[in-house]
Amino acid sequence: MPNALALATLLAALAFEPAPQDLSQETPQTDPSEDQLPAPEGPQELPEPDLEPERPAAATASTAEPPVAERAHFVFANYYGLTVGVSPLPSFDQVLFLGRAFASKAPGARRLALGYSLTLSLGGADRYTSGIIATRHHITAKLYGGRRERLMLAIGGGLALHAIIAPSVAEAEARIGYLFGGRLQRRRAGVIGLSARLGWNFRQREYAPMPQIGAFIGLLLR
Repeated sequence: MPNALALATLLAALAFEPAPQDLSQETPQTDPSEDQLPAPEGPQELPEPDLEPERPAAATASTAEPPVAERAHFVFANYYGLTVGVSPLPSFDQVLFLGRAFASKAPGARRLALGYSLTLSLGGADRYTSGIIATRHHITAKLYGGRRERLMLAIGGGLALHAIIAPSVAEAEARIGYLFGGRLQRRRAGVIGLSARLGWNFRQREYAPMPQIGAFIGLLLR
């Protein structure tokens, strides 16, 4: 009987032993960081696109206020120079110019001034004994400006009085100069350049006009 009771107890223990679990069918583990992201609530609003086109720099600059046009103004010039002619002796010249510049509708363009030019000449460039002292009276036009406003051109004509007695020579004169020491907007600039003069003595009935050339330096005010 004891052997039969022990056998029955062993069989009962084997019958109630739990079955082994299948490890191949375990559920996959999820990333804990995914559970921490909150779900979006409601529809998302997208930013509105910028419908206004970007303006180029040239268009912006064109909208700036145009520069003020140049107004008419007074012009004064004073030159000193040496002139040589057919005589070996040069003449010393002092030139005074009084004029008025015209208004310009295009700022930065060439500017024109018209006025009266008085020259006192002392020396032998006028080739006559009475020409040791001479005064010249010309109507002169000055054109100045150009790139960086550094150039000046003066063209004029009139009469010369030898020995301050009577008109005796009809003349044409031209000067070309370089402005230095400041721009014309600063109202003052130095001038250095060359001059050429062509005169015909109608009292002596010359066969051809006689030339004179020279150099000058001076001051221009406007």
